[in-house]
Amino acid sequence: MTAVEHPAWDGTGGSGPGPGQSPVRPPTRVPFPVVDEVARHCLQEEEPETVHIEVHLPGRLDPARLRAAVTEALRRHPRILVREAPGRWYRLRYEWELTADPDVEVVTFPTPGPDALRDARTRALTDAPPLSASPPVRLEVVDEDDRSDGTVLFLTINHTALDGPACLRILATAAELYGGRDNSPAAPPVRTADTTALSAEMPSSWSPPARVAPGHFESSPGNGMLVTELPLPLRPKGSPYTVNDQLMVTTALMLAHWNREHGVRPRPMRITMPVDDRPRDASMPIGNGTRLVEVPFAPEELDPRDMPGLLRRTAARTRALRSLPRPQL
Repeated sequence: MTAVEHPAWDGTGGSGPGPGQSPVRPPTRVPFPVVDEVARHCLQEEEPETVHIEVHLPGRLDPARLRAAVTEALRRHPRILVREAPGRWYRLRYEWELTADPDVEVVTFPTPGPDALRDARTRALTDAPPLSASPPVRLEVVDEDDRSDGTVLFLTINHTALDGPACLRILATAAELYGGRDNSPAAPPVRTADTTALSAEMPSSWSPPARVAPGHFESSPGNGMLVTELPLPLRPKGSPYTVNDQLMVTTALMLAHWNREHGVRPRPMRITMPVDDRPRDASMPIGNGTRLVEVPFAPEELDPRDMPGLLRRTAARTRALRSLPRPQL
């Protein structure tokens, strides 16, 4: 049998093109980057790996216009249109398939009701968009009650494929298309190396770091993730530290307190922090685009009675670590 008698397979599961049709090429494949590969191997059905973003708007949205804006935004950032390529269970590497159009309807409008917001938040934490359909993103539009006459956008992302900043870029593009206004962000600040802070403020990294003391055994599935809503601490205007620095300090103090309660000897801490150096305009690379750095803490400085000093030192360290020229993962 010759090639003329047996046309090439079209890659879509069919027997080939019909009369007068050109062969359809299989989708372009892209190997999983390191971050995606690690996340894919760590997936658990009991604890979906999702990113949940809420956007509260003061009015109602036109459904058809919103769908059109989101669909066009996806096409303008084609790297979001991916699905996991099928393969044997014993394959060594995973690959993404790039698709020309979405496989599923990304924008949905759940039935309004008194529990609609609560139910949408629950779905964002328990029901991840599947990796088998492009794109692995879901946008639910929930109308708030008549008193506020507002709308909440629930953006749920499968973190194996994408991160929050990348999807915020998609959402910004959709907002620009929906409203007809330029939504380009300001240029990001230029980061320069702060070697003085790096050498003067960083505790030694030679000592083995602290481990989180195990708690009581529980039969609940997953990793025991605790989801809660916390108020943002007051940050006076002109403060040298950021909200991220506040989170780092709070995490370090919480872990030190936990270990003390469980009889663990104090040890230095190193807390992993993501750094995102991508541009925020339309050229922003889409995917999981962060690199990771380790912020060190000495045992003796984890004292809640010296919060101003601890915040100042943490801010100096995070600035220095962000300024280091290192490649993204």
